[in-house]
Parts: sequence; structure tokens; C-alpha cells
Amino acid sequence: QSEQELELIPLEDLTFVDRVDKDAGANGAVHRAVLRGVIDVAVKTAKGEPDRIEDVIRLLGKEIVQCQRLHHVNIVQFLGACRGKPPIPGTWPGEQLMLVNELMAISLFEQFQLLRDKRKSIGWVCAVKWAYNVACGMEHLHHRKLNHLDLKSANVLLSGAGNSSTGRL
Repeated sequence: QSEQELELIPLEDLTFVDRVDKDAGANGAVHRAVLRGVIDVAVKTAKGEPDRIEDVIRLLGKEIVQCQRLHHVNIVQFLGACRGKPPIPGTWPGEQLMLVNELMAISLFEQFQLLRDKRKSIGWVCAVKWAYNVACGMEHLHHRKLNHLDLKSANVLLSGAGNSSTGRL
């Protein structure tokens, strides 16, 4: 896949706000940003060799194009990729490939931690709703012959708080 087919989002279209993830993963970090001054988004920056950006684009190009075509209510909306040096202290020097996604409120793992700390539970109706939403998202991926490969509570994201939340992958 060529870079032109990736429909890259210009770095100038993103205004970085703050870091969303408390503990950066081994592969990078997630930041809250505003896309084109209108939409709150999550931007994943990847750790890696900054001088190997062309290799990263070549390796991930097909997957990125697939994600751009993937639309389902129970899957976090992938908005595109961005190439450039993020204006964020502590990120890797040089150019990076960043993934831009719909911004979600909280992960299921974080929600369970909050409830545990307050000595509350989610209730059966909410638990079944979230499980059903995750199953629907997984079914959509499998129908398209895609595998998630890292399904866990930290990767199930919720759009809001309480019973009105929607579980997404």
C-alpha cells in the first residue's frame, strides 16, 4: 500500500491536549487531541525507531486501510493515521506514525476498579449488555476475517458512565 492510499491526517489538523493513559504501554502512549478544532480524539503514538518510519508505514499500511473501512457501533471508530513529530514532551524524537481513533470515556478495566473502590457492582443488566456489545463487535471482526488478538478488559472501551455505556473494542 502506498502512503497516498492511507489518507493520512495532516499533523496540523491535530491539537494535542493531554495524556490519556496513566501508564504508557511498552509500545507507546495515548494522548487526547482535538481534530480540526471540532472532534475529541485519541492519538496513539508508537515507540520505535524514528528513522524506520517508511518500514512502519509499509508494514502497517494494509491494516490501516482495513481499519479505515471498518464501521460498527461496537468497534471504536478508526479515523486515520498521522505522520510527523508529535509536539508532546517525552515522545520519541523524529517522525512517527500515529493512529487517530474516536475518544472513549474509560476502559472496562478502569470502570471495574472504580466500582471496586466504591464497593459497588455493575449489576446483571449492565454486565450482560456490555458482554453482548463485545460479542457483537467480535462477530463483526470475525465476519470480516479479522482477529482482535488482545481482547481483555483494558481493551474494551466504554462511551460513557453507568448503565448507558456501550462496550466497544
